[in-house]
Amino acid sequence: MKTFWELTRKQYENEGEHPKYLVRDAVGNTYLAKTRREIIEKAVQVARWLKNDRVKHVGVYLDSSTDWISAYLGIVISGNVAVLLDRRLPQETIVSYVKRADVTCVVYDTMQETLTCALYEQGCQVVSLAQAVQDQSTEDILGYEGAAQSDALCTMVFTSGTTGQAKCVMLSQTNIVSNIVDTISICDYTADQSFLSVLPVAHAFGMTQCTLAPFFNGGDMLIATSHLDLLKNMQRYQPTFTVLIPMMLEFLYQRLRGMQKRFPQLSKREAAEKLFGHNLRYIGVGGAASNADTVRAMLDYGITVRPGYGMTENAPMATVNLLQNPAQAASIGEPMQHTQIKLVDGEIWIHSPSVMLGYYKDADATAEMLSDRWLKTGDLGRFDEKGALYLTGRKKNLIVLSSGENISPEYIEQLLRESESVREVCVSEKNDHILAEIYPTDAVLEKDAAGREAAVLEAVNQTNQRLPFYSRVMDITVRTKEFPKNIYGKIVRAYGLF
Repeated sequence: MKTFWELTRKQYENEGEHPKYLVRDAVGNTYLAKTRREIIEKAVQVARWLKNDRVKHVGVYLDSSTDWISAYLGIVISGNVAVLLDRRLPQETIVSYVKRADVTCVVYDTMQETLTCALYEQGCQVVSLAQAVQDQSTEDILGYEGAAQSDALCTMVFTSGTTGQAKCVMLSQTNIVSNIVDTISICDYTADQSFLSVLPVAHAFGMTQCTLAPFFNGGDMLIATSHLDLLKNMQRYQPTFTVLIPMMLEFLYQRLRGMQKRFPQLSKREAAEKLFGHNLRYIGVGGAASNADTVRAMLDYGITVRPGYGMTENAPMATVNLLQNPAQAASIGEPMQHTQIKLVDGEIWIHSPSVMLGYYKDADATAEMLSDRWLKTGDLGRFDEKGALYLTGRKKNLIVLSSGENISPEYIEQLLRESESVREVCVSEKNDHILAEIYPTDAVLEKDAAGREAAVLEAVNQTNQRLPFYSRVMDITVRTKEFPKNIYGKIVRAYGLF
């Protein structure tokens, strides 16, 4: 299958009149259930409305929900282009994205009046989802003819990188559909597994891996608007599977450790069941590098963490570590089906059906990223003797000293984070020396300024003993506030000293 209509039609046919599995919206303290047929019928209503209005680029400004799925599918099966808009962004950023992506209409669930006015002033139509579907038929769903071609542009996603202005990534029908199908295949989803979706749908990882893949897989599914109620939804819904970013995984692991201290009589699995319910077995993790020690530790609680790797420009997933060997917990896994990976001067290049069409109206940036349909990720990596891939750093972050030595700041950061005194760290170069800016743990932050610096300096000295002389940290800055981060919890390097 190469188009969304093929995927959607098959799902509708397979669903049947009396489906066993439902998709639920978490709304306050209640769960509102819908069948996949109901969601698809609403999508076809959206598609019929768009066909009448002949809109081209349509902004999707809805919370994570079944209605988001309906709006998104309706746009793409009708041959139009969905432009994903993150509701958490400032108004001026939303307006800027709408202008950059040539959006002519925005579909929403709720919207502040000031944003509505700003979009109208830009000549953009603003329509609620309820208005869009109110006069559209739900009859003869299978008779609807999807309008999109497999290689047609169907989705535009703004990147959430750690440096520079966000780029507008163009993804085709095949780019995303192939990633959905391969995700379901490699992660051995089964329909009897229940899935908890908590990541924002305005980004490729949240859209593909956390929403569309479990939707088309066909099992029970709960969609939460926010990750803030993660534990509450786990306890009430008791999912088998969820997908998180590393920051959320660390939060869960720390809660597990706290549970064991509070109830030492519980086994590790009993602690996990008390905290997450009886069913949780798998957690997919992506968006940033995972802590290998945490990945291994979760196995003791009966939970397999599956780190993955990808980027928006690959719709997004390229590799998955199914963690069949705990010794490879630090690996980002092996290539997904239909994906090839090679290292060019240490840089990870990806070739797959999911590689983007390019950046919207930015031919120069596209040429820098693509070479004969190979995606140049900018990430540095290595393969072990068994073919598992490991990240070793970021090409553009690589520090080159006047001596000619190449230093990966990410490797030094990884070593420093192993200290009980270091929570977050960002390494850079200053005057040909290595500088580490460190945000300590709570126990260190409780000390006075001299005590904080002494604790951090001790952690740095211990780390330096494990490093070659030329890459040792020569200067430190101790922060009292967290670093700015992007949506996936990665530190934003494009600020201040960085």
